[in-house]
Amino acid sequence: MRQGRRDRAAGRNQGMIMKSYAVPLAAATLLLAGCNRASEGQLVENTVRGLLAGQGTVQSVSLTKGADNNYSGPATVRRADGAVIRLNCTARRTSTAGNFDILCGQVLDQALIDEIKTAMRNSLTAQNLTVSQLEVSRQDDDHVTGFAEVADASGQTTRLTCTASRQSDGRFNGGCEGGEAPATAAAPAPGDEPAEAPPAEAR
Repeated sequence: MRQGRRDRAAGRNQGMIMKSYAVPLAAATLLLAGCNRASEGQLVENTVRGLLAGQGTVQSVSLTKGADNNYSGPATVRRADGAVIRLNCTARRTSTAGNFDILCGQVLDQALIDEIKTAMRNSLTAQNLTVSQLEVSRQDDDHVTGFAEVADASGQTTRLTCTASRQSDGRFNGGCEGGEAPATAAAPAPGDEPAEAPPAEAR
């Protein structure tokens, strides 16, 4: 494949997982403290529920206070398309009393990997490339790697290296770029994922 085509194939995809929020809870704590109607932990959980509600129906939020006096734990959300996504959430105290930075990132499971693959495939197809094969696998909690075999309008084929990594705001950035002719590049077998064991948009 010509270099120009390779450059155009280097599309970077952005995956929307969740943003980071600075949430002031001091006022709410002050209002409810006298009535003992909610603990700080409950207030934090309720705030996380409110933030996640924009993604779908919040099924569960379970945060616990750690030794560092911050909160962390899992959450699940059912999206409008019926998919249930799992997230890990943290609420860390800021330098302002009663304020927390809340971050929820989607767990890098097979459902998210499949969405990342779909986003990568759509990005390549939008560049008038025919995708004959695209495989990515989980490397750790924050990275996936793999390859795509594509052909341009003239039929010239190449293999691209595909990667995606979680950014500091919880989003995954990724895409496919570079490449060698399939005959000279060893393709990882689909079953060769690490034993332990994301864009367009991947939710």
